[in-house]
Amino acid sequence: AAARAVEDMAERGWQDDARFAASLARGRMNAGHGPLRIRAELRTHGIGEEGIEAAIAACEVDWNIQAADLLRRRFGAGGELSRQEIARRGAFLQRRGFDLDAVRYALALSD
Repeated sequence: AAARAVEDMAERGWQDDARFAASLARGRMNAGHGPLRIRAELRTHGIGEEGIEAAIAACEVDWNIQAADLLRRRFGAGGELSRQEIARRGAFLQRRGFDLDAVRYALALSD
């Protein structure tokens, strides 16, 4: 019965995995999450790889800039950073789901 109900909702346009995936991706992006974390969450919702890629692309964002903006909002303007502080900030971005290229870019801007 549940499967029939979902199928009926999909036929009527009330349930759309692509729309759900794009909405979730945009929401997580706006909350400061990176593409790796968003991909992982979409997988937990049963979205296929094509749907995930489409949702990430629908965000239309430069993930490097997004990571740099997140660092600036979280930690403020750069200044002289110790190695320990650089590592802490890099780990923060990685936990948020940004890849190493985005982390390096953001850290270079915060110098």
